[in-house]
Amino acid sequence: MKKNLVVQIFLVIFAVSLLFFTYFLGSSEKNNLKMKKEIAEKESALSNPDVSSLVENVSYVGSNNDQIFFEIKSKVSEIFNDKPDLSYMKNVTATIRLADGRVIYIKADKAIYNKLTNDTSFTKNIVATESDNQITCDNLDLVLTENLIKIYNNINITNKTGVLLADMVKINMLEKNANIFMYDNKSKVKLKVQN
Repeated sequence: MKKNLVVQIFLVIFAVSLLFFTYFLGSSEKNNLKMKKEIAEKESALSNPDVSSLVENVSYVGSNNDQIFFEIKSKVSEIFNDKPDLSYMKNVTATIRLADGRVIYIKADKAIYNKLTNDTSFTKNIVATESDNQITCDNLDLVLTENLIKIYNNINITNKTGVLLADMVKINMLEKNANIFMYDNKSKVKLKVQN
């Protein structure tokens, strides 16, 4: 009987140890692989002779003369030797505060920020929100030098009144107006009104 008890205790300890090592070592191995991948990407970028710097958790804050305030953040930013005024950003968020109190939020996979003009071109998986309006698109240019937001390619604007599909929208941030276009003159802007 003591022999069975010893075997059972041994099996329980073995099972608990197996679960413990599998759970903790397995997840740490996944984390190690993820960290190795991130390090390899950084080393690859740094070994590129065109990259002069690679910066993490970048934030650009400023305003223009028309009381438009902005903050643009990214997880990683690359600056190339041949284009030192441009910051190539990844995992980007932006907040634009307008003089009338409206706030525009932008998220994108990538962006190029111009340090001289503060203009920014966002690309890939863009989602912009302002009040109850949500915009998804392929490209969005924040042109602070002209107080414009240019939205183009696969535009889908949704709010509580409906959905608008277009090829290009230009929004004047000061005058609070928008021009909506289709690239092909034969095509029409599509608007679906919700009841």
